[in-house]
Parts: sequence; C-alpha cells; structure tokens
Amino acid sequence: MRGQGYDGASNMQGEFNGLQALFHQECPYAYYVHCFAHRLQLTLNAAAKGVHDIWEFFSTLNLIVNFVDSSAKRHSVLRAIREEEIADLVAAGALQTGRGANQTCTLQRAGATRWGSHLRSISSLIKLFGATKTTLADLVGNGPNKALQKKAIDILNALNFLSITKSKLQDIREDGWDDLIMKVESFCCEHDIIMPDMSAPYKKATRACEQGITNEHYYRVNILNAVIDFQLAELDSRFTDNSLELLVLSATFDPRDNFRSFKSEDVCNFALKFYPQDFTSYDMLALDMECGFFVTDIHRDPRFAKTTSVSDLCRRLVESRKSSFFPMIYRLICLVLTLPVSTATTERAFSSMNIIKSKL
Repeated sequence: MRGQGYDGASNMQGEFNGLQALFHQECPYAYYVHCFAHRLQLTLNAAAKGVHDIWEFFSTLNLIVNFVDSSAKRHSVLRAIREEEIADLVAAGALQTGRGANQTCTLQRAGATRWGSHLRSISSLIKLFGATKTTLADLVGNGPNKALQKKAIDILNALNFLSITKSKLQDIREDGWDDLIMKVESFCCEHDIIMPDMSAPYKKATRACEQGITNEHYYRVNILNAVIDFQLAELDSRFTDNSLELLVLSATFDPRDNFRSFKSEDVCNFALKFYPQDFTSYDMLALDMECGFFVTDIHRDPRFAKTTSVSDLCRRLVESRKSSFFPMIYRLICLVLTLPVSTATTERAFSSMNIIKSKL
C-alpha cells in the first residue's frame, strides 16, 4: 500500500495512535492524505459560522427552508406559485422555452457535510425568491403560522484549484465590491426590496469602532472583507500538513506547458526521498538515464500533445507502449496516482449501505 486517505478525526489522523500512524508503522511509505473534500467542508463551515452576519444569514436561510419544506401543503403552495411565475415569464418572453428548460425546483438546505450545498441553497433561494416571498405572505395572511455533496480529479489539479481559489478570493476582496453591489441593486429592484443608501451612516452600530461609519464601509469591510479574510485564513490553516510536501513534489510530472515543471534532479530526489523501497540503486541509475530522454521523446510524439493531467499521461504511456521504454518513470507515476485527493465518494458509498441494510 502506498497511499491512504480518510477524514481528519483525531482517531484517524492522530500522529501517534491514529489509524494512519498504525498503518505507517507497518507500511512506512503508505502516505496519508487528509481528504480534500473534508478540509474544504470544514473551511466553509467555519467561514459560515465565524462571521456573525454570515452566520445570521445562513440561520435565516435554514429557517425559511425548514419552514417551507416541513409541510407538504406549504411545499405544494410554493410549487404552484412558481409554476404560475414561470408561465408569466414565458408569456412575457423573459424565459426561453425548450426541452428540459424551466423545470420547477424546491429550496435546498445547506448541509454540514457537502461544501457545495451552501451555494446550492443560496442559488435556490435566489431563483425562487419571488415565489417564496409570495408563499410566506400568503401564509401570513390566510393561514395559521405558529413556527417561523468531480468524482475524478488528480493531485496536481486539486492543488492548482486551491491556488486559483485563493487568488480569486483575493481578487474579489480588492476589486469585486462594485460588481457585487450592482447585482444586489438589481436584485432588490426586481423584488421591490428597499436597499439602504450606501453613503448614509450605518445606524445599527453596536460597537464603538462602528460609530460614524457608512453603510458601504460596514458591508464592504465588516462583512465582505471579513468573510474573505476568514476564508483565506481557514484555507491556509487547513492545507499546511506534511502531506502537501509530497503532493507538491509530485508536480514535477505535471504535463501542462510542455512539461515545464519536469526536472531530472527533482524526479530522482522524489523517488529517493519518498519511495526508497520501490527503487534499488540500479533502479535509480535507470531512472536518471530515462529522465534524460523522457521529455525529448514525449515532445516529438503528437499523441502527447494535449495531455493535461498525470492520470492522462499515465494512460497515454500505456496506450503508446512507452511504459516499457520508461519503466522507472512509469512506476513512479503509478505511485503518485495512488495518493488520494478525496475520500468523499467512498464515504457516501458506506452511507448508502445503511439504506440497503435496513428492514425495508
């Protein structure tokens, strides 16, 4: 075994008595990777709870979703209102028609175990905002109201997405305010929501540091920038473990930009440091010799022209039978591919077994 991956509970990733440590005692080169999906989920959950205004927003959102979905009658009312809304928009030419278009949907709940659910929850409310508003208003006036988780991605692309995400967040922090406020103004205008004057003093100040600031300053600095800073801090703190060194070193096989990252010295040091039992001294000499020919040969072969990932490179080495010409490099690439990015799909499979293993 050369790669092990699961979530970050202390009994799993503990340095001395955790499952990964016990495996490591038996297999010194079975490197542990804390599931990227779990780390992203923990990051987003922390960001959604760490800033009070954002926590209040998601709490309100969950209250709305729970209230509407907890009753089949309320759910039917929402669905009927949304169908009427779609029909009116189609008649007015505001929506295009076609096969599978304009399907009715329902509000989505933000879950604690799937990081994409927060986006789906917000998106569903935006899409159904008019119908939801009408439903709640109808219930207030006419009825009793007593209670108001890519399956396939390789290590290098995962690290690249992480870097891009941090860069995009920083771009939003520095230059994204104007675009955001324009979208908010458009949304408020569409749904008859009174938007506060951004140049007016912020009237809900509860702390001395908030006295005398404008609405724009509060929403931009105290909410938007605070959320982004919290998110960036969480990403930095949750993606600093020792396994990242192994993952970063594996970037030497990144085929993008004509194998710009490929260096013979890095390849040999990678094998020597992390997989010494898989490469004898003779194998290391062969690996060094193969590195001298590998990139030149790949550049001349048009079958590798559009290779974009390590898994794709491995597949094409087999298809072109070059794996037999570069056996040491092929072996090292296979070892890199044993390192897991995420174990979320596996855990969902185990969760589904609970449905099968029931009395039903």
